[in-house]
Amino acid sequence: MKNKLKFLGNLAVVGLFLFSAQVMALTCAIPGKDGIGAVSANVNTYFPPLSNTTVNAGASTLSLAGAIAGGAATPITTGDLLLIIQMQDSSGTLAGNYEYVQVASVSGGTVNLASPLTRSYAQEFSATSLRTYQVIRVPQYSSATITGTITPPAWSVDPATGRGAGGVFVIDVAGTLTMSGTINASGRGFRGGFGLNGTSNRAGGTFSDLNYTPTLPNINGALKGEGTGGLSNQLFNGTATPVTYTSGLYPLGTAGRAGIGNAGGAGNDGQPPTGNNQFNSGGAGGANAGTGGTGGDSWITPRNVAGGLGGNAVANSVAKIFLGGGGGAGSSNNNAGANAIVSYPPTAVVNPGTVNTTSGASGPVSSSGAAGGGIVILRSSTFVNVGGSISANGFN
Repeated sequence: MKNKLKFLGNLAVVGLFLFSAQVMALTCAIPGKDGIGAVSANVNTYFPPLSNTTVNAGASTLSLAGAIAGGAATPITTGDLLLIIQMQDSSGTLAGNYEYVQVASVSGGTVNLASPLTRSYAQEFSATSLRTYQVIRVPQYSSATITGTITPPAWSVDPATGRGAGGVFVIDVAGTLTMSGTINASGRGFRGGFGLNGTSNRAGGTFSDLNYTPTLPNINGALKGEGTGGLSNQLFNGTATPVTYTSGLYPLGTAGRAGIGNAGGAGNDGQPPTGNNQFNSGGAGGANAGTGGTGGDSWITPRNVAGGLGGNAVANSVAKIFLGGGGGAGSSNNNAGANAIVSYPPTAVVNPGTVNTTSGASGPVSSSGAAGGGIVILRSSTFVNVGGSISANGFN
């Protein structure tokens, strides 16, 4: 059959917080420590913790691995301000936790804090469990001007260790922050499910199945996106080569319609036991403050409601913040070029309603889900916008 419904499915999400001096005063290390800031590139340094570690509320030390590539590579020193943030938790209890901490001293990979943590954070990477948190060095400017285009490194999780980092841009300004450039955190959040081409059947399966474990590489249906609750077997990273995981996977299964956490669900085959995966449906959108969009129905007549269900909305607040959820993949059966990516990321849609190569990944077809938006946090006494812009949208 010819190509049917192949939705990229990712809800636009925004993770932007502007904090006033009143909030800023709650946790400041040495305001203005880094002097006047002329910010035209990413200035954060990202430190994942050691594998399988937990720091409970009341702890006064952090044990960190080396900084990830893509950050500013500035070492942590006494008087620094750090942001610690729980990115994922398959148990659903810790995800979104964050707080600012002050550095009292540093000894090797151990950071001693000026005051105890008020919340708990955990790093875990097992077959069906994933918890990730990161520590970010936050520059402290006396005043600052943002120019040019600033893009934080995309969120990623190391397939070998489960340590994750990236996706966040954050600064602290004691005085006036003037915004005349662009902060672009779009598509820097959780990743979409990788689109796989399959022709298999799934004995006993139904088109409405919410969760199941696929038999790879002979998939029937598609893979969910990445979100606050875990990972799929393979995630789309902007190229034709997926990022593959054997740990940190969704415990209920990495395929099926259900959205897990704020990740979008996957498209099912419309006739799993005997359809050879030909009755395709669309993947669902990832979520943030709003629920992700539902994937398109299977094309079988009469049509079956087999498309993925949108990711679950999360409640961003001064207490919890989240990356945007990744979109679920749509099912595909007869296009060997389903992941023949010519260019990525997408740009603006220039011809709505027509076939074009600017609304998503270009190439013959892409059935992968796209990435959610990142997080931007700006803390200042005064904020002045002079033609600047901030975006943290999910990709198409």
